[in-house]
Amino acid sequence: MIYKNFNIKTFFLSIVALSSFVIGIISFEEAKEKEIYRFEKVDINNVKDFPIEDVEKKISKFIGMNMEDIDIEYLKEDLLNLGWVKNVSVRKKFPDQIIMTFIEKVPFAVWKRNGKFLFIEEDGSVINYPIKFSHTDFILVENRIPPSNLKEFFSILDQSKYIKEKVLSIKKISNRRYDIKLKSFDNTILIKLPEEEVLSTLKRLEKMDVERDFLKRNVNEIDARNSDWIIR
Repeated sequence: MIYKNFNIKTFFLSIVALSSFVIGIISFEEAKEKEIYRFEKVDINNVKDFPIEDVEKKISKFIGMNMEDIDIEYLKEDLLNLGWVKNVSVRKKFPDQIIMTFIEKVPFAVWKRNGKFLFIEEDGSVINYPIKFSHTDFILVENRIPPSNLKEFFSILDQSKYIKEKVLSIKKISNRRYDIKLKSFDNTILIKLPEEEVLSTLKRLEKMDVERDFLKRNVNEIDARNSDWIIR
């Protein structure tokens, strides 16, 4: 009979050996794959007004890790903790890259709190990221709490760019009234604006300066709350 020399023990051992061999090959291939898919490169997009180093610092701890082991949701939440990040998309690109695309919060003005300067958005929301402030393109807001309707007031300022370029700071006094400080030739001039006719007041001031170099004179304050200005 052809099965008379069949040894079930030998057969079983052969199966075990073959299985071990196959598992060994699979394990080797898996190890090989894990070795290949190591995180090495990052592509950071749309970071314009804030330090890209903030992002690089967050991502550096993942360099060299197996791509499969990197938790994208955890990384995204960590990046959202940066005060200037409004939103961010994070995705893996195999074999070795992570791509990030940011939406930044938009700085509208600068606000001082507890000795630190912070950007604020047009709705008065604070961008919780300390900055070093020097007067460049951003106007300083002097209120204890940032006003919520900055956009409305700034839209008026935008219609008198001649004056806006000279504005150092603004302060909301009441619901519809602001004071502004202008830089002049050798000092700072306080302008108390009216509640109504703000644009016409700015245009009048602009005309006086263009025609007579008014802001270069020895003026410290202009009370323009009424049509008859009080100049000190």
